[in-house]
Amino acid sequence: MPDSLVLSATMQTALHTAEQLLWDRALVRYRDQWAGAIAALPEDQELAAANYREIFIRDNVPVMLYLLLQGKTDVVRDFLQLSLSLQSQALQTYGILPTSFVCEATHCVADYGQRAIGRVVSADPSLWWPVLLQAYRRASQDDAFVQSSTVQQGLQRLLAFLLRPVFNQNPLLEVPDGAFMVDRPLDVAGAPLEIQVLLYVALRACGQLLQYTEAANAAHVQARRLRQYICWHFWVTPQRLRRWQQWPTEEFGDRSHNPYNIQPIAIPDWVEPWLGESGGYLLGNMRAGRPDFRFFSLGNLLAIIFDALPLNQQGAILRLILQNEAQILGQVPLRLCYPALTGSAWKILTGCDPKNQPWSYHNGGSWPSLLWYLSAAVLHYQQRGGDRELCEIWLEKLQHYHAQQCQQLPQDEWPEYYEGKESVQIAERACRYQTWTFTGLLLNQALLSQPKGIQLLSLRGLP
Repeated sequence: MPDSLVLSATMQTALHTAEQLLWDRALVRYRDQWAGAIAALPEDQELAAANYREIFIRDNVPVMLYLLLQGKTDVVRDFLQLSLSLQSQALQTYGILPTSFVCEATHCVADYGQRAIGRVVSADPSLWWPVLLQAYRRASQDDAFVQSSTVQQGLQRLLAFLLRPVFNQNPLLEVPDGAFMVDRPLDVAGAPLEIQVLLYVALRACGQLLQYTEAANAAHVQARRLRQYICWHFWVTPQRLRRWQQWPTEEFGDRSHNPYNIQPIAIPDWVEPWLGESGGYLLGNMRAGRPDFRFFSLGNLLAIIFDALPLNQQGAILRLILQNEAQILGQVPLRLCYPALTGSAWKILTGCDPKNQPWSYHNGGSWPSLLWYLSAAVLHYQQRGGDRELCEIWLEKLQHYHAQQCQQLPQDEWPEYYEGKESVQIAERACRYQTWTFTGLLLNQALLSQPKGIQLLSLRGLP
């Protein structure tokens, strides 16, 4: 009992510190309105020049969800309004939302990829925006804002971009390397899982927010196609793995068993023993002849949170993470992907990227900001009627990891990520006082103490 009291005091101090950092230093205003939270609180010019003082839409997802749970809907509305005003009007990117923006004295400067490595446009900000809008609507009941001509036209422009014709028969959204949270070369070009799940939920959200329009119907139809496609082509289990090893290759025609022409030799040796007998997960990417068998935590957890998979498959993912807890959660939860690219694969596929060295940054690094996604996935699975015993095990573990983070993150000055395979330490190149690190802690606490808060992200119950 004394230990728990000490831990409780430690947790309260950590959460109070995180709250102060959010309100006193991270959230910024523009023209007497809230603009959003900057990515980090840098103290030197080197970090400031590396765009950490900008407002990233993806980094603001946990910020805005936490504020909605705290009843601060005015801040979220201001953020949604300002970011929508920066929707691209350029011909090639018409309708997308910027990766980030910085507020100067008289105007905001947005980044649509013109300053990114490889000049890549980020896809995930545009996909997260309607999800946040839907969460705002659910929390505030502000139908007037959602149905305003500005918002409805913005949704229509975004949806037109997402449904535009492409040189492809499948419903996937293909992107280059570096077009989402994995913002540097890591062999994720093609149809990365995270983008496909976010596309699914963005289509569902747009369809609900636009209500009974032709565009809304098209969004619902495409979302159904996409969900079926993900469930069939991305899903891997021990049984399916053995089936792939037996399928014929070089087939032609619309009845092919192996449309992506997966060669048995392309299946890594580690996959089958790692899966066990009851686990399952969604592949990191599906490309002709080159499926990506790496486990990407965020994409799989989002698939649970947003019901991109049926309940039994959601449970299989949670069981898989549990049986591979040491590899995926490790000393500092949560690894973004497993396993890391190493050796010649790292050299060739990342271009010898020093930041994405094996078991660092996005290449197997550990991100404390991802823990709230795991909590959200478990809570959603529980509230959908998932396996009771599995949920109880996970809820106990989540409390443990949350308490651990409350003690560790303030001492380590809220680092962006950790690195290392066995012995994990603060990454040499990680930014300190990262906003989504301390806000992720706040959101995780809010979800664990108010489990029904996960319903903000539900795709059910709205027209």
